[in-house]
Order: sequence, then C-alpha cells, then structure tokens
Amino acid sequence: MRKRIKKPRFGFRLPHLTMIDKNELFFFLSYGIYLIYMVLNATFFAIYINSVWKIVYVFCIGLLVVSELIRNRMTWKSLLSLGIILVLFLNILRVGQGLSQNAIAVLMFYMFCSRNIPFRKISKFTMVISGTLLVFVVISSLVGIIPNYMSKGGRQRQYLGFLYALYAPTLMSNITLLWIYSKKEKITVVGAAFFLLLNLFFFVKTNSRLCFYLTVLMLLLGLLLRRYGKKFLRWKILCLGMILSFVLAAGLSFLLTAHYQPSISWMSALNKALESRLSLGRNSLAQIGMKPFGIEGIKWVGNGLNIYGEKNTTDAYSYVDCYYIQIAQRFGFVFLFIIIGFLTIACYRAYKKNDIYLLCIFSILAVHFVIDDLYMYLHYNTFWLAAGTLVLSRKHVTCKNLLKLKLTRSYLS
Repeated sequence: MRKRIKKPRFGFRLPHLTMIDKNELFFFLSYGIYLIYMVLNATFFAIYINSVWKIVYVFCIGLLVVSELIRNRMTWKSLLSLGIILVLFLNILRVGQGLSQNAIAVLMFYMFCSRNIPFRKISKFTMVISGTLLVFVVISSLVGIIPNYMSKGGRQRQYLGFLYALYAPTLMSNITLLWIYSKKEKITVVGAAFFLLLNLFFFVKTNSRLCFYLTVLMLLLGLLLRRYGKKFLRWKILCLGMILSFVLAAGLSFLLTAHYQPSISWMSALNKALESRLSLGRNSLAQIGMKPFGIEGIKWVGNGLNIYGEKNTTDAYSYVDCYYIQIAQRFGFVFLFIIIGFLTIACYRAYKKNDIYLLCIFSILAVHFVIDDLYMYLHYNTFWLAAGTLVLSRKHVTCKNLLKLKLTRSYLS
C-alpha cells in the first residue's frame, strides 16, 4: 500500500522539476533569473548588480526567444500580438530611461511567452522565488548584512533592506494574492490568518497602509467567495463594474486629478487623505502634459533611495503615484488605452470562465493603480501573466475541447 503524503496545512508546496515540462524550462529559467534580479535590485544589494541590468534583460529575452523556438506554436493571432508588442516595445525604448522604465517593455514579452503556460504553475513558482527572496532580504537587514533604513519625521517607516518602504509589503501582497488564487474554494481560515499576520508584520514595520488594507480586503473576499462565489456571479451589475474596473478607475483618476481645486473643501480633504496625490498629479499634467506616444526625459522626485542609500533632498517632491496618469505621460495615452483595453478583455474573459477570484483580484489591482504604481512591474504583480493567458492564449475552453482535452478546470488552473 502506498503511503499517503500529507499536504501542508497552508497549501504551500515547493515546486519541483517534474512540474515543469521540458518545453517550458527556458521560460521558467528566464523568468526565475528576472525575478531574482529585479527583487534584489530593489534592495541594498543593488549596489553590486545594478550596472548589469542591460545584460540581464538581453539574456532573459534571449531565453524567451529560445523557449518560443522550441515550442514552435506560433499562429496568425500570435504573430499579430507579437507585432503589436514589438511596436510598443520600440516606443518604450524611445522614451524610456534606465532599468525601471525598460522593465515595462520586458514585461510585455513575458506576458506573450507565458500565454500557453498554466497560470497556477507560474503562481506557485513565483510564490517560492519571491517568498525566499523576501525572507532573505529582511533577515539580511535585521542582522546587519545590509542596512535597514528608517525614515525620519512624523511617519516612522523601516525599509527592511529595500530602497523604499513600499517594496517589501508589495511583494508580500503579491504573494498573498497568488496564494488566494491558487487555493480558491479551498482557502482556509487558518491559512488566511497566517497570511494576515505576515502582512500585519510588514504593515507595522513599514506603515504601508493602502497595500495592507487592500490585501486584507482580498483575504476577506477570498473567505467570502468560498461560500458565496456563485451568488456573486449572478449579480450582473456588480460583475459589470468589475469587468470595467480598469476603465472606471482610470476615468476617476483623470477626472479627480484634472479638475482638482484646493478651494473645494471635499477635494482638499481627499487630497490630504491621499497625501497630496491629486495636487501632484494636477501639477504634473499642467507642467508636462500628455502626448499620444509619450514624453522623453520626465523626471519625478520621490522618496525612494538610490543604490547608495541616499535620498534626493535638493529637489521638491513631485512623484506621480497614479499608474494611469504616469503611464499616459511617460509612454503616451495611446499606450494607456491599449493597456486598459487589454486588461478589460482579461476581466471579461475571467468572468466568462466564472473565475470570480481572478475577477476580484483584477478589481483590487485596478483600485490600487489609482493610488500607487508599483503593481505595474512584473515582480510586484504576477497577475500580468494571468491577463496574458486570458487574452493571448490559443486555447479556448469550450464544451468540445473540454471533452477532447479532458479538462476539468479553467486553463488558468
């Protein structure tokens, strides 16, 4: 009799080589290297590796090319998608500067090359890599291997080895959302409590309120959907709102920012609650403006540290946190329209697949984009790849291919 292997209480198993098909090996090798590099480059370890970002990017893209050649599954739809991505890629290279901005270009290739890989497999791989790196960096900062920078002033924040206070909790938030999605109806109260405590630790240390509140909201939703998920799908108005969440969030962002008036009491109060995000966005729109294909040389001053642990104290703070406004200004409103359309299609297809968990996560991300831009990077938001699977995958779940392929779940599972 075969001995049964008990599953971990929190549903968290280390991936092994057998879970990765041989034709997926080059993708996961590229993705793993990219994740490790990008996370470490957001820490005080960046001083040792920051200068090689171009080599890392080219190497990772090269591995993706090899992956596509091995799999040899190009279709006319894939070629059209790749053509659009190449045009957008070239535009980003034209206006983008440095590692962070060019990371948006690399992200598009990962969305394309992961289109036919089950997202559940990617999510488990990401949880292990990101979780290991997060623990490594935090412990390194607490034992003194790298600095644990502490902000001065009224709002006490520890950076926990990262170059900005938001980086660590955003990584933890992404891991939590991936866990919720991987568990779905099997989510447990004990598991949710465990991840709540982990996020609470980062909230106490970094005082990153928005990230913590939205993550806790998704944990509560996950427990609620476990029992009432099918009822949520019957509320057509609610589902329509979630499908259009990125459109609504972007429209609200521009409406509030462009029409911000400090003399209006409720707007002034909202701006104060959002830590001057409305006024900073309005100033940026007035001074820089927008163009169809972006504006070169935009430099916003934020609170993040450079690789030497230094903060810019000579220039006034001017950073635009709103993802929608930042993308429209830096890469152009045409690029923003394409991204919003892409994400809206992903939301619609998640709804058609009755994947209420993914639809709720997309909605949370849409709201988060209003106030913070970190989720635009792949290492902080793996659900870009889920969107890529929904929109770019050559597989469509129908009754016919359910029987043919003996699928019992969504292709994302």
